[in-house]
Amino acid sequence: MLKDVAARRHKAAEPLLAQAKASADKWDKPAAKAAYEQALKVDPDSTAARDGLKFVATIGESPASCFATSLATQALRRWSCCQEPALPWPVIR
Repeated sequence: MLKDVAARRHKAAEPLLAQAKASADKWDKPAAKAAYEQALKVDPDSTAARDGLKFVATIGESPASCFATSLATQALRRWSCCQEPALPWPVIR
């Protein structure tokens, strides 16, 4: 039963995480922060929301932040938000 509750919380937080990521991608720090905080209220165990808040805190805070849209950063953010990772190199199978 506890796993069911956790799964429902995770599912309910998904749209908030998507909204937060979209806001962060637009460098809208206040909107991204608010959406990640709301996602944490819905799913307190969300590592994606915690990681997102850490990332949002860096938006505009350092000279290096202007490079935040690099392929490596995008891949890391997609991976941390439980989406398919976007690899900057081709995968050979």
